[in-house]
Amino acid sequence: MISLALASATSAAAQGPPPGPGPSQTRSAAGTITTLSASSVTVMRGNGGDPLTCVRAERSPSLDGFKVGDRVGILCLQKEGQLYLVAIKAAPSAGDNASGGPPGLMHGAHGKVAAVSATSITIGLLTCVVGDGSPSLAGYAVGDLAQMLCKQDGSQVVLLKIRKTLSPPGAGPNGSTGKAPAPRPKTAMGPIVTLSSTSITVGGLTCAIVPDSPSVAGYSVGDVVGIACVPREGKLRLFRIGRKP
Repeated sequence: MISLALASATSAAAQGPPPGPGPSQTRSAAGTITTLSASSVTVMRGNGGDPLTCVRAERSPSLDGFKVGDRVGILCLQKEGQLYLVAIKAAPSAGDNASGGPPGLMHGAHGKVAAVSATSITIGLLTCVVGDGSPSLAGYAVGDLAQMLCKQDGSQVVLLKIRKTLSPPGAGPNGSTGKAPAPRPKTAMGPIVTLSSTSITVGGLTCAIVPDSPSVAGYSVGDVVGIACVPREGKLRLFRIGRKP
């Protein structure tokens, strides 16, 4: 039996692919190596499923000692559209596992819940079923951010652990800060049309003069200036003024 410990698989996954945003998940296969190079390996699943090809990253395990025709189990991490090899182990000579994944192999996924019921949950492309020792899925809903760990058990992938995850502090559901973008200032250049202690108009732009606005002392109607104003609390406020030649 192939058994890849979670700790070693997680460590390899962290070292293998390049860092980057976005959800990641694992894929696995047990079968025969059909193509092999220093940079990638392809395994044809023993159950006749689609072959799995994974590339080596800088700290992926070495492929030295393996050759085309060897029976192996591989674990790969999918990140940013690429599958990176994080673990490989020779398989026993006994018949292939009918599930297409080595028994005892760990699978993990982190992202939004795509589907959930009392008996199964899907995150990304990984679906895990609820077994005898699995945690309850009560409280989980489609769209929740969650991280789960599952284990290959015969023809099924059984849920072992799951927890809800949060966006970074201050982040919104898509990882943004959740704050509205800073308002863009409105600008105008030309002669001052009207001027008072509370407002100024240049061209068609009228802005309020508030305590934190620059002083307009020394300016008068007819002076050619440039102004910039920002919207705040429902009105445009002067925050910059300067004479133009």
